[in-house]
Amino acid sequence: MRKHSLQEWTLLVDKLRPLYYAVAGGLAVGVYSPERATQDLDLVIITRSLVEKRLLELGYTKVGELSIGGSTWRLPDGREIDVIDISDKAWAEEALQEASKTIFHDFPILPLPYLILMKLESSRMQDIADIGRMLKYADRSQRQRIRSIVASYRPQDLEDYEQILLLGDLES
Repeated sequence: MRKHSLQEWTLLVDKLRPLYYAVAGGLAVGVYSPERATQDLDLVIITRSLVEKRLLELGYTKVGELSIGGSTWRLPDGREIDVIDISDKAWAEEALQEASKTIFHDFPILPLPYLILMKLESSRMQDIADIGRMLKYADRSQRQRIRSIVASYRPQDLEDYEQILLLGDLES
């Protein structure tokens, strides 16, 4: 499979408006650090039924459910979208409101602190690597804001955040 860039998804942007969503995953990581290869588009949403209805109208086929909450969808050309339902997160509304002001190539991008929060919760190896990569490019005030948000919403992950930050700084 080949890597897809945000530009290839621009037609979808207009068709998803005015639904409430933000780009997350590998494409969002590429906004905060050097781009990495990814083959799908990850959208975080809080209105799952509306987004899924729109995807059906656009000709997407539901592939299956995600273990983290949400579903995977495929276009006829083979591109896939993971629709991640964050409606159960205390920070969801705040993150999506802020994402509406964090625009990249016409896409609302999940703000860095919330992207890191999601990746800390997931804790897959790729997610930990993504956190380290993004923190390497975050300035002091961004790092402090991330620390504050992690402390507020996932205090159990604060030590992990600090360790990833320390290890990333040692690599530099």
